[in-house]
Amino acid sequence: MRLEDVDIELALQYIIDSTPAKITISGGGEPFLELDSLLQLLQKAHCPYIEIDTAANWAGASEVTKRILKQICSASRRNPSSPRLIIRASIDKFHMTAFNPVPLEAYVNLVHAWLPFRDHIELGFRGLILEDDRSVEALADALGGGISSRDSCNKVISLPGHVTLPVTFNVLRFTGKGSQLQKKLADRTLSLQQYFAPFEDSPERLVLSRAINDAVKAKYYPYDGVSITLDYDGSLHVFTATAPDRRCNIRTHTFAESLKWFYGDPITRVLLSEGPYWLCETLQPVAPSLVADALRRNDVCSLVETLLSDARICGFVTAIALKALINSGLANPLTRHVILDQLQAASFADLQLEAIQALGRDLQ
Repeated sequence: MRLEDVDIELALQYIIDSTPAKITISGGGEPFLELDSLLQLLQKAHCPYIEIDTAANWAGASEVTKRILKQICSASRRNPSSPRLIIRASIDKFHMTAFNPVPLEAYVNLVHAWLPFRDHIELGFRGLILEDDRSVEALADALGGGISSRDSCNKVISLPGHVTLPVTFNVLRFTGKGSQLQKKLADRTLSLQQYFAPFEDSPERLVLSRAINDAVKAKYYPYDGVSITLDYDGSLHVFTATAPDRRCNIRTHTFAESLKWFYGDPITRVLLSEGPYWLCETLQPVAPSLVADALRRNDVCSLVETLLSDARICGFVTAIALKALINSGLANPLTRHVILDQLQAASFADLQLEAIQALGRDLQ
């Protein structure tokens, strides 16, 4: 999947308007398959920290790898922001045995080709927590290096010449989607409630995407700001703390408009103060099977999205959240455009919410 040229320009404008702390160019496709677009982002995106996540298939041939890294380095160095640039390559049994597998030689090529550029590009790896996965060990052996552990989820490959390569393991594959895990792993996995406990208990709500990265390090920190995900179709998701994401589109929404929509949503505002399990508790009396299904998936990233996927349910929760804001004196005019859209799109008849419908009519 790729962004059209006009979308790249719109994305760059969005980045300029939003002054992000970090940009991650990542999944939904291999970034290096669209090298021209990648180079354009690296050269023009105003940001102090840019990360490229890759499967590293492109590193199969040594000379090609060197040429691509030279282009990456050159584009980044022309960026007026002088960003910190890191390439994180996925290395695990999944990628090495997939339909289009990444051979061990590709990772070795990547490391050797990267060494001349290490003053300008950082290199790291990311893997999955699988009991029988020795991909990282195989890479260290092939490079003539050793491995040391920083904690249960982080390792370091040490090479001759004081060269180190961090390896971060993806906790989400271990704690998420619990119903799909093998029995021997399912017994050790965290439940969704356990996983979210640090979010719920924090005196400050956490930016979800940053907190997930922190979970990989087994640490949690409060962050200000929002996280925005731009998809291949030009749509974008805005989310913060444990609040739901709200889909906008860079073709029709500026950064300011997206944030106005996001923070105007009563659900967002309530979840920022109450946490995601307020949503489960709210829906349990009227949609118990939906709540049970969402929890059964044990998927950290999709809890809120799953619970609000039905427009009728989303409208119901919007009205409940709005009522809570009104009762607490926190409602403001910013919520009006979201409220009316949600209430007009939803039918509450079979949920027996006459009082909520009346509230909607009063707002209109």
